[in-house]
Amino acid sequence: MVKECPDGKVLNPKTNRCIKDVTKVKKECPEGKVLNPKTNRCIKDITNVKKECPEGKVLNPKTNRCIKDVTNVKSVKSVKSVKSVKKECPEGKVLNPKTNKCIKYVPICGEGEVLRDGKCVCGKNHIWDEKKQKCVCPAGLTFNIKTGYCRDDTDYDALYSNIISKFPKTYKVYLNIPYKNKDKAKDLGAKWDYLKKQWYYTEETRLGVISQLNYLSFPKPDIYNVKIPSFCKDDLKKLGLYWDANARTWYYFSNLPKENKEFIEKYDWYKLCVRIQNYS
Repeated sequence: MVKECPDGKVLNPKTNRCIKDVTKVKKECPEGKVLNPKTNRCIKDITNVKKECPEGKVLNPKTNRCIKDVTNVKSVKSVKSVKSVKKECPEGKVLNPKTNKCIKYVPICGEGEVLRDGKCVCGKNHIWDEKKQKCVCPAGLTFNIKTGYCRDDTDYDALYSNIISKFPKTYKVYLNIPYKNKDKAKDLGAKWDYLKKQWYYTEETRLGVISQLNYLSFPKPDIYNVKIPSFCKDDLKKLGLYWDANARTWYYFSNLPKENKEFIEKYDWYKLCVRIQNYS
């Protein structure tokens, strides 16, 4: 049996209850609002209300929302023209053309120059050439691109060979042997020079014997130390240099012939031999 509902109500088939009939009743909305037919609710009437937008924005008629006013925006050409204006950078900075930003200026130094305190200056063992207006190597030196330093272009092998070729091949070392020690000196291999009336030994005498002979002399000859690397020791021993194993140093006696002492004292043997090793 179908349930009957009173006037103004209709039967809800799902719940079988009488509910208000809204199909025939037109809902009235207050001023400024209109009825939404889908929801049957009163909403704000925006058809007759003109929304005001702040400066720089305009009303979108579809959404009734304020959006950015693009009508006064400069064209792409005008934007590019702004970028084309050269930006000025403060002292110590330069403009990066890609980013149009000021960056720290780092100079690119040339050959023989190094960066110091933000400036390019002449590097180690370089000098400034006023005529060429650049850093150059001093006379006798050439620039080594691998090390960045000036290298001595002297042929040290040839120089060394030339020096040792002039070494005396034979020589006599004279001794002041007192008469009481003459027999000991003779037994050790010392020889008598009838012209100079002195005992002597030659370059062929062994080191142990040389030391004993010099200690038999009176006054005893002075000893001088010499700094030489092992690289050159075999050649310099020919001049009368000896190795002191206890003191770990090379030395020679002051009674060596004048020519031998001149060769020993004239050159910086340590520096010369090290350079031969480095440049060979």
